[in-house]
Amino acid sequence: IPAGFLLFFIGIGILAQKDIDNLIDACNNGSIEKCKELEDSYTTPFDSKKDRAKITNPYFKEKFKKLDAIEDALEKKKAEEQIKRDAEREALEKKKAEEQIKRAEEQKRYEAQFNKIILCKMLLQENLKDPSSFKELNNITEQIRTGIIRYSATNSFGGRIQSTFDCNQ
Repeated sequence: IPAGFLLFFIGIGILAQKDIDNLIDACNNGSIEKCKELEDSYTTPFDSKKDRAKITNPYFKEKFKKLDAIEDALEKKKAEEQIKRDAEREALEKKKAEEQIKRAEEQKRYEAQFNKIILCKMLLQENLKDPSSFKELNNITEQIRTGIIRYSATNSFGGRIQSTFDCNQ
């Protein structure tokens, strides 16, 4: 039964298209009555430019000029909007790429400063009288930001002293 309904509707569709094609042929051959019947009965076949191009009767051609102009304007507007969206997307991608490059450069600078501070601490600790007494008083973030290491260590007399060392020199 479902297949019968499907075939029935397909058959109706084919007959309706044949009827439209016959009316189009009669209209193109100069029958204004058939053109009016076509216009009154079947508006949907003329929704696209391709379908309207089948009609060669001057009566219909005049009616379709306005529809074609409106459709052309809409297509042009869609194309302009697509170009605008593409340009915006491209600008956004470019901005993201620039930000990514900037973050990578900042990361490299941070790593270079971090390595510099680590090397500076090693040299500072090696040059103390008692390297095992070395204690940092400020955290690594402050050291990287300022380049200064605050520390305490024991002196030659065994007393603990505090001092700073500037790694930027």
